[in-house]
Amino acid sequence: MIGTAIEETERSLMAAVMMQPEFFDQIREYLTPGDFESGRHRATWKAFGDLRAAGLDFTPVTLWDRVKRNGTADQFSGFADVGEYVVGQPFFSRFESVRSYVELVLRASIGRQMQAISSFATATLADGQTDEYALIESVQARYKALQSRRLSNDWTTGSASIRAAIADLERISAGEIPDSVSTGLPALDSLLINHGLIGGQYFILGARTSKGKSTLALQMATAALTRSPEKVVAYFTVEMSSIELMKRLVAIHARIPYDNFRRGLFSREEARLVMELEDLASRWQFPIIHKGKLTPSTIHAESMRIR
Repeated sequence: MIGTAIEETERSLMAAVMMQPEFFDQIREYLTPGDFESGRHRATWKAFGDLRAAGLDFTPVTLWDRVKRNGTADQFSGFADVGEYVVGQPFFSRFESVRSYVELVLRASIGRQMQAISSFATATLADGQTDEYALIESVQARYKALQSRRLSNDWTTGSASIRAAIADLERISAGEIPDSVSTGLPALDSLLINHGLIGGQYFILGARTSKGKSTLALQMATAALTRSPEKVVAYFTVEMSSIELMKRLVAIHARIPYDNFRRGLFSREEARLVMELEDLASRWQFPIIHKGKLTPSTIHAESMRIR
């Protein structure tokens, strides 16, 4: 007998998919068998995936055959138990109608997984064999993975998006500059659609070895700091140490020829520019993170710590 509210929600979602199998194609992007609390519903969702892959309809007969093949028939009292899924359940003609059910199941699953992560952290600390900072990174990575599992902002219509895009272009044509961060290079800014770097977008800077990628990224970082000293800019590096990076920055800012720079030869004007840079840097919030290995979870953990 189904008892809890979340089990009843799961059952309603199963019934909706049985009556409208095309819903499964949209929902499986967000839910896996492990997201269901009930073992019966985990078995059913796995069977749905197998049936869909085989091009078969979701009927009580095909579903019962599949759960038997998967060795999960013990989750049901028999064939009639499968057929009762749709009894007394509403019929949904549009996917938007079942969206709230998907979200409820997903949020309940995330809650259970958060409890599991907490138990894992407590048990790992208790054994005294794991480095605390490594554990923090591991736990943050797990929470970060959960954070990305959400439905919000995924359901924007094309008409709403085109209206927002046109409004944005109208503001630009009226002379309004987007809230972007300049690269420090006007020619490069002019090539970018938002006249600089803007939040919510992903930029990749690529070239062969020793072509100036790190130097260009360093120029971008310091340009942002110079224009907005109240901001924080973090620079992650796996190659050069912070000292090597700053040597490069000194050479760029003071425009010192490489041969003179590596021999420590400075003109009076170059020395003045070096001192000017030191004064500027004293007001910057510019953490430099040098690690031999960087992963997305490491970058996220360090960014949250800096923030």
